[in-house]
Amino acid sequence: MDSAPGLGLRADADGFHWAVVNGSRREPILLAHDYAEAPRTYTEAQALAWCRARVHEIIDVHKPQRVAIRYPEPISRGKGDGARRRCRIEGVLLEAAAWRNLPTHTGALVTIGKTLGTTATGAKAYLDAEEFRNLDWNKLSHARREAILIGVGALEE
Repeated sequence: MDSAPGLGLRADADGFHWAVVNGSRREPILLAHDYAEAPRTYTEAQALAWCRARVHEIIDVHKPQRVAIRYPEPISRGKGDGARRRCRIEGVLLEAAAWRNLPTHTGALVTIGKTLGTTATGAKAYLDAEEFRNLDWNKLSHARREAILIGVGALEE
């Protein structure tokens, strides 16, 4: 039985990876995925507004019923400008989902691992594998895999 789609989001300093997943946690179906980055000519405020509008567009097109956002591990939360930019984008993603009244889950890899019935180490092993629960992702970046993984975690069991 298919559940309602889930949207997984994984920010970085310049934009965010996103994945829309359907099915179940045991048998996920990848519907769409991509990377969204505001034009480099935008100011920071314009770029954040662009990210918000892009999340709303993804929600309008794919109609997820839940959103999950990957946060960095507590030990790796850097203090540099890139880490601060990532945090600001994560805040925009969280606000955009809340604006649409979508249930939103957040967490680091350890939280995602628990949702998927494993540990942070197990979740990292998933990311290093060529496939995940019959999803062939060996040509995708680690960050895109994280967006998919957290999207699967947003699904019903």
